[in-house]
Amino acid sequence: MRTAKLGLHTFFRLIIVLCLSVLCTYVYASGKNLWDENNPELSDSLRDLIYRWRWEDAEKLLDGEGIVFDKLDDNFLRGYINLQLKNYSVAESLFSQIVGEKYDLGDWAIVFLAQSSYYAKHYDAASNFSRLAGIIPGFKDTIATIRWRSLLNGGKKEAAIAQLDTLFQKNFIWKWHYKLLKAKLFADIGEENNARKIFREILSKLYAKGNYRWIVKSAAQKFSTLNSLTDSDFKLLGISFYYTKSYEDAIKWLGKYSKTESEALLKYFLATSYAKAGIYKTALSRLHNLLNNSEYPRSTLWWRIGFCYRKTKKFAKAEEALDSALVECKKCGNKIYILQEKMFLSQDIDDYHMYARTGAEMAAANPGGQKGSAGLMWAITGYLSLGFPDSAIMYAEHLKRGFQSQDFLDEVRYWEAKSFAVLGDTARADTFLTYLSLCGRQNLFAWLAAEKKIPFKNPSPLKFVKIPKYDADSIYQQAKVVIEKASGQKFDKNYKLPDDELRFKAEHLAKLGLIWLAKPCFKAMGKDGIFVESIQGDIELWRYYYSLRLYELARNCGENIISKLPEIAKNNPKILRLKFILPFEKTVSEKCDKENIDPLFLYAVMYRESRFDPHAISYADAMGLMQFIERTGKNVAGWLTMENFDKRNLFDYKTSISMGARLLSYLLNQRMSPYFALAEYNGGDKRTDNWVKDCPDRSDDVFCAEFIDSRQTRLYVKKIMGYYYTYH
Repeated sequence: MRTAKLGLHTFFRLIIVLCLSVLCTYVYASGKNLWDENNPELSDSLRDLIYRWRWEDAEKLLDGEGIVFDKLDDNFLRGYINLQLKNYSVAESLFSQIVGEKYDLGDWAIVFLAQSSYYAKHYDAASNFSRLAGIIPGFKDTIATIRWRSLLNGGKKEAAIAQLDTLFQKNFIWKWHYKLLKAKLFADIGEENNARKIFREILSKLYAKGNYRWIVKSAAQKFSTLNSLTDSDFKLLGISFYYTKSYEDAIKWLGKYSKTESEALLKYFLATSYAKAGIYKTALSRLHNLLNNSEYPRSTLWWRIGFCYRKTKKFAKAEEALDSALVECKKCGNKIYILQEKMFLSQDIDDYHMYARTGAEMAAANPGGQKGSAGLMWAITGYLSLGFPDSAIMYAEHLKRGFQSQDFLDEVRYWEAKSFAVLGDTARADTFLTYLSLCGRQNLFAWLAAEKKIPFKNPSPLKFVKIPKYDADSIYQQAKVVIEKASGQKFDKNYKLPDDELRFKAEHLAKLGLIWLAKPCFKAMGKDGIFVESIQGDIELWRYYYSLRLYELARNCGENIISKLPEIAKNNPKILRLKFILPFEKTVSEKCDKENIDPLFLYAVMYRESRFDPHAISYADAMGLMQFIERTGKNVAGWLTMENFDKRNLFDYKTSISMGARLLSYLLNQRMSPYFALAEYNGGDKRTDNWVKDCPDRSDDVFCAEFIDSRQTRLYVKKIMGYYYTYH
């Protein structure tokens, strides 16, 4: 009887386990994870610390509590945290316990085990684990590197070379990167003859190709350290460094080449390198020699001579040289650059007649191009500053036909309206402004036109304004109603995103706070993370990403929806809010209130800087939501009396927002202009001082922004101010 009871008890336990297993399988398959969190507050805290890269604090919380997620998840997080803290042996041990278990993130555990072993200098283990690792999004290069570097560091040179060849053959590494790695490998193991052969191939075939500049520069730097370089190697290095804009190195190696002085092209490269390196006296001497001997196109030489004279403040000689360059330039390819140099000269000497005239010539020489667009705006604003609005209108009408960008044409129309207003033709001015005010594009000049036509209070960032509550769910619901009406279809109430194993694993990573590991998985499923085709799928995906704190991908979905409904979206805030989102709202409001600035101004900057990705890194090594470089971050951290600042703190969204609010508050109060506060945020203080000085009418911030001679900063300022108006 006792045996029968035990058997029945065991039977019921098996039934319960089976039911739970089926339930878990159903939930997994439907795309909804079952998170058995006994303490949601604790798991939320841990997720947030991981999301903010607060590794020490996350480790303390994990070690100080019981199970937070489940045993495997907790050990996975402990391993990853120790990997970030460079406790490689500890991480290796923790990941070893997971590998072999039936675990959703087992592929990631193997990759991190290989990494841990490699950094712990257990090269045989690293090699073995890297071969076990599958290809997971974002880690292809990591696995490839460990596979061959672990062999090399473990003393297996021939095997490392063979592995590198295999990786190339299997498309793990693209051609020129493979060649660069192989040449460096040969150099490191002392096989310099093989290294030289490959370096020569890389440099001779790629030195003039701008898209390969980093490959060329890296190859040239390593090649220059080898022994027994030949005279022709000196020439190759000099040319390579010239094309990668490493001018001091170009001077060094062109100077070593025995025939530089007998080859006109190399003499020109050497003279230009001296000019770009700021050694103007030597550059001028060499350029004049080339000119006197007619050894190089005269228009190009006069252009470089004009540059040197301008830099040494010999402005009359600079103007004479540039005029000579234009006379010599019949059908030369450098005309737009000569005109641009003359534009810079006109700013240095405050000659607005030259400024406006040269701007018009730039627009005519480069219709539809970037430099042409800058020239047209400089021509219009230059003639306006001179009091010749009729000339501004004439050039705008004549030259704008070559440009296609609607945003740029809006800008031209705005200044045409201003010109007509100056002439007293208010009817024509109103026609332009009315057209612009109805465009609805997120463009500063469309908003400025609307401000003239519609009662619209001009926002000021120099005051804290409380943001109305727009939670993600209400934004989703309101947008959904508008989209249903616009599309003429009723959405499926039971719609769910497509089932995909990679999506479920990415969701798992996101739920652990490992957002930056989840994002490449979603992007691998579709362009910018958009892996659905219907407009209902777009809105459902928007809410899904927002709930996972993948704000950058949510913004992409919002932009995709707007592109599909341009006429509906252009003036409808319920749709625009899908793109102009308000993540981290509590932190933003708190920090902006403390610094007394408008939170929407900070959001506009955040939108432009990082697209709401707290782990963003730029090509210039700017980091985080507000894109601070380490030096600036350290300075602002000092203002905030942050202790033990480290550059990884810039990936903490709370730190980045706090520092961004403080810096923007400082710049707004120093400059008393949002336009020049933004100019300094992007371009630095000294350059902004020059831009302020160059503006002919400092009472008009918008007008002044057009006189910023850096294209990047000029567009940056106008874009962000457009976003700021749109947010309001």
